[in-house]
Amino acid sequence: MSIDTAGPIREGEELDLDKLGTYLKKTLGSFDGPVTVEQFRQGHSNLTYLVHAGDRDLVLRRPPFSSKVKSAHDMSREFTVLSHLNPIYSPAPKTVAYCEDESVIGAKFYLMERIQGVILRGKKPKDIEVSPGIPRACCDSFVKNLVALHALDYKAAGLAGKRR
Repeated sequence: MSIDTAGPIREGEELDLDKLGTYLKKTLGSFDGPVTVEQFRQGHSNLTYLVHAGDRDLVLRRPPFSSKVKSAHDMSREFTVLSHLNPIYSPAPKTVAYCEDESVIGAKFYLMERIQGVILRGKKPKDIEVSPGIPRACCDSFVKNLVALHALDYKAAGLAGKRR
């Protein structure tokens, strides 16, 4: 199956690699190799990048460059929810760091571990053969995960009072 891949960064959405590299070394500690960045170009709303820091792959999320609605792109909220979900809901990625210092890349952002997999988008990838059981299995998985999420005790997870 087709794994969602990152590629070249869209013009105007580049990140300052020197500042990001300095932040990563301070936050992650020492690592061998350069910091390189690619972008997951599809999707909507917040921008998503694949950061290679030595042999470690991380996903960086930040608001769009032209965002005027701050509450719609609240990186702190995303980071907080994922940080509390990961220990009790294994499909949620593990968060790595949250950066409030907008001088690093021009906005608040967070980093999380990369989970590789297929991301269903508007068009079926050309390299996927869809047998009759796949759509049903996807729907079943979707419903099971929604049920699991709704069954979580958000208070026990530390998410009570975390509204914004």
